[in-house]
Amino acid sequence: MQIPLIAVLALLGGSTTDTAARAEDLALVVVHAGRHERSDTPVGVPVYPKLRFGGDLTSEDLARRRLELVEETAGAMTRAVPAQWQDRTRPPLDAFKTGALVFVLSGKTPAGTERRFRLRMSSGSSAPGPVRVTDEKGTSLTFGHGSRPVARYNYGLVRRHPDRSSVFDRSAYFHPVWAPCGEIVTDDFPDSHPHQRGLFLAWTRATIGDYKADFWNLMSNRGKTAHRGLSHVVSGPVFAGFIAENECVADGRVALKETWVTRVYGRPDGPWIMDFEIRHTATERPVVLEKYHYGGMAYRGRCDWLGARRPLIETSDGYDAKKGQADKARWVDMSGRLPNGSSGGVCLLDHPSNPTYPTPLRIHPNEPYYCFAFSQRGSRTIEPGKSIELRYRCVVHDGVPDRAEADRWARDFAEPPEVTVEPVTDSR
Repeated sequence: MQIPLIAVLALLGGSTTDTAARAEDLALVVVHAGRHERSDTPVGVPVYPKLRFGGDLTSEDLARRRLELVEETAGAMTRAVPAQWQDRTRPPLDAFKTGALVFVLSGKTPAGTERRFRLRMSSGSSAPGPVRVTDEKGTSLTFGHGSRPVARYNYGLVRRHPDRSSVFDRSAYFHPVWAPCGEIVTDDFPDSHPHQRGLFLAWTRATIGDYKADFWNLMSNRGKTAHRGLSHVVSGPVFAGFIAENECVADGRVALKETWVTRVYGRPDGPWIMDFEIRHTATERPVVLEKYHYGGMAYRGRCDWLGARRPLIETSDGYDAKKGQADKARWVDMSGRLPNGSSGGVCLLDHPSNPTYPTPLRIHPNEPYYCFAFSQRGSRTIEPGKSIELRYRCVVHDGVPDRAEADRWARDFAEPPEVTVEPVTDSR
């Protein structure tokens, strides 16, 4: 028998009403479903703690404390589900200048309805929770849910050849990524395109002064993304995550500083959901991202998804399979056969805040990879000290592409539930 997610979350991080009653009420949280039905939807709400929670609570305090949402149903307080605080980023991305309350709106919430919760904080520290991240001997961070692996972020240098250096050596990307069934759905150093790597973001044509950089095609030796530091590495009851600071280096100089915020959400039965917020900031010279047909946020599928085993591909708005182009897409899903006989893959979701949403796609006609390539619409200049910010959601799933599910994932990401957070008063 499959246990509903709301029950699982309650067992993992919730508490009885008696335990909750001994905790401190911080706020009334009202979630409005909006125009769409919601089903187990991740929610992140930017909140200024002192304004909405009162007292002298800081973002750092909240990140250390145990939080839960206790739902008000028919005048009664029901079992709690976990919440978790996303600490503010340094430097802050726009969405997280003050921090954010993160939770999963569990179960089904019909369109046009609202749900009311009390946000409570206990005196204990934040629960370690089922969603974990482990530092693997200073080379990578591995995310998991319980005993099941989800994804690995390689911050240390990954060599193509273990005994010697290569122009294809790289860092700052995700591989492997596992489907919920346990099979890997990414590739690294594929024979035909050894520069492609799992889940990554790289620009293909970038002009810096009079230098022509290429951070995608590593064999050109005209650019590379290098890891520089990690912070905010957390495990928890709702998500595990980190903030990476990287540098895009070309012509022996740092052209762009990259901040990458990642959250992996806890969903016991899958699909795995990962959110990425990425900022690129130009240093002392303007960086022109030239018009080109590929480059940007990318996914490389398994090396055996070739020929007769070519994966199934769907997008929100269709594409020309022979040319591998799509004029626009809110989402793109690629799924293929796995060694255990099942199927699985990765659906990437675009966000309305991105520069050319819905963004053009490059889908290779023969190789199992795709990318959101906003550079297809024209060049973009990042002036010194200025930034571009990009948001994507990655859904790693079992089975073949499902248009109805992908549309629902895209709606939840692009049009999340509306949430109000107000201080608790005696009248409430």
